[in-house]
Amino acid sequence: MLNTTDLKTLIDNALGGPTASGSPSERDWDSLDQLEITTHLHDELGDKVNEIDALNSFETFDQLVAILRAEGFVE
Repeated sequence: MLNTTDLKTLIDNALGGPTASGSPSERDWDSLDQLEITTHLHDELGDKVNEIDALNSFETFDQLVAILRAEGFVE
């Protein structure tokens, strides 16, 4: 189980790390970002991530946290 700080770190690493314009976890994401994030979540949390249909349509950190919290992956 991840906490929100660990999830932000995972997202930032998945999307290339912080830049001068800020951290990737603090902006809206497009479909390529979502794919990278989902891939890293699978690596971190396992095959159960593939069963979460809501992961097909998130655009922000808050949306992702809500989805993962509902599924028991985030505290």
